[in-house]
Amino acid sequence: STPARSSVNSRAWARTPAGSQARRARKGLDRAVETGGVFHLWWHPFNLAGDIDTHLETLEDILTYVDTLRADDTLEIMSMTDVADAYRDGRWHQSREVVA
Repeated sequence: STPARSSVNSRAWARTPAGSQARRARKGLDRAVETGGVFHLWWHPFNLAGDIDTHLETLEDILTYVDTLRADDTLEIMSMTDVADAYRDGRWHQSREVVA
């Protein structure tokens, strides 16, 4: 299992108000920073098309927050391959609880 993590699912974007999406993402990012866990941000481009201006503005808000955390050296940006390699190399103990 992977380390404690949170994610923003692309399907949730269509059913969740934009402000709530950004707050939920920031909360998940903060939790990953606090716990040393993983926050997985993903979506499909077509999920942004319903209200493209609002969705892109929300995504920009989230990515601006990500950039702030990265610039402060409190958040490490990793690809899924990097996360898998780090896990295999023992970065996280398998006994950690996984939060989906």
